[in-house]
Amino acid sequence: MKMICFCHAGGLSYYYTFLQKAQLYGIGDVILYEYPGRASKTQVPHYKDFASGAQSIAEELQHSILSGEDYILFGHSFGAFMAYETANLLMQNYQNPPRLVIISGQKPPCTVDPEHYRCCEKEGAEFLRKLGGIPEHLWEYPEALRYFTELCRADLRVLQTYAPSADYPEQKLPAGIVLYGNADIEFRPAELVHWNGYFETLYAIKEFKGTHFYLNEKKKEVLSWLNGFLNEMLCQTPVTTKEVY
Repeated sequence: MKMICFCHAGGLSYYYTFLQKAQLYGIGDVILYEYPGRASKTQVPHYKDFASGAQSIAEELQHSILSGEDYILFGHSFGAFMAYETANLLMQNYQNPPRLVIISGQKPPCTVDPEHYRCCEKEGAEFLRKLGGIPEHLWEYPEALRYFTELCRADLRVLQTYAPSADYPEQKLPAGIVLYGNADIEFRPAELVHWNGYFETLYAIKEFKGTHFYLNEKKKEVLSWLNGFLNEMLCQTPVTTKEVY
């Protein structure tokens, strides 16, 4: 089974190489998806808007990456919305939904406010600093800081065009889990229960100690929990990890 990973706003895919090295249960291939405008896709124009971005990703996955086997989508922050909407397109357009969508560090679509992302874009590097997304030493290198800030602004402009319905979808994805850091300032933990409305089965809403970038702070704990969950899910044993608010 494949796992395709989508990174945060302003991020590069290599940030998630720890998932490739983890030897997760049942996962034979971890693919780190790179957005346009960075790394190997520096010369590729950025998405015009969120909808066209998700559409291009879904087409690329269906025709170039997926090969009829089961797969999982993992997305953190900006990447969580990309993973969720791409999964919807793969289900609706190709009748090929993922086995599981892993939502990390993101509020449910019904709580999205585009104005928030406009404010975040204006803050620029300070927004990233508040979230913990820029290592302190990077502030000593203005050119590198400017590079990541501009990438983040480009992704935030895409997020400003994300306009999900305020209602839950009629056709839900098969299964999902939600992971988050308890000190994340991008949402209130109580909001996360609304992800229940987007999946036929929401197996878990799992809290870890940490900020928006808890994945960096708690890699071993996250991987240990995720391995145990995948073992239960793929062996079709009862999954009892769900947290209730």
